[in-house]
Amino acid sequence: MYLTGQIAITRHAALLPGMSETQHDKILKTYSYFLLSFFSIIAVVQLQLFYD
Repeated sequence: MYLTGQIAITRHAALLPGMSETQHDKILKTYSYFLLSFFSIIAVVQLQLFYD
């Protein structure tokens, strides 16, 4: 929920001049997917270290 709010705020704040809405959405989606995969990798690594 918090992350979604942050993305919504960032989306409004970082709408670059001269960039179309769809281009911006594409960049933002890529960025959020990257963050999600990054955090899940960290979580998996932490679990493996914990159960070692």
